[in-house]
Amino acid sequence: MCPCADTTTTVTTTTSAAAVIRPLLAGEEHLVREVFDGLSSDARYLRFHTPTPRLTDAALRSLATVEKGVRGAMVALVGGHAVGLAQWARDPASPQRAELAMAVADAHQGRGNGRALLTRIAEEVAAHGIDELVCHVHHENARVGRMLRRLGARRAADGVLVVPVALLNGEARAMSAVLLWTDAVPGPRTPAGGR
Repeated sequence: MCPCADTTTTVTTTTSAAAVIRPLLAGEEHLVREVFDGLSSDARYLRFHTPTPRLTDAALRSLATVEKGVRGAMVALVGGHAVGLAQWARDPASPQRAELAMAVADAHQGRGNGRALLTRIAEEVAAHGIDELVCHVHHENARVGRMLRRLGARRAADGVLVVPVALLNGEARAMSAVLLWTDAVPGPRTPAGGR
């Protein structure tokens, strides 16, 4: 079990606000909704790759679903309010790989919340034997592109962006996060990417 799975981490954002990063727990759909409500229509489009004015009850339940070793989520809280959410879902066809999805409320973007969420997700998936994260990033999502380049993103020969992420799982080790720049696809994307 990941040492981070049952703990919280407090980080100081670039605005000196304290952000608590912790696992999303079963039944915390209200935190998922709070993050969603903090996204502009543009941010929702970049996250879900389709216009998403509201979450259906089924989509909300799906986004809030966690299952040990199969899918998980971390939430960022500032002043007790959910401002960010990062989720992962193991690829059944390739168990060492998981899909990653992240969203940070507009008012809290560019402050280090996304990076803190990514760090915690990386720690958690490593503890589950996952060594690759795949993220479908909309080609218009310049903010995420900049964050990934700051993390050392490099473009592979096939156009995929590869980001080495240092993981702490007893010892530091390297992990590749594969990020695919894609155009919007028809239909909403589910928690960690599928359709």
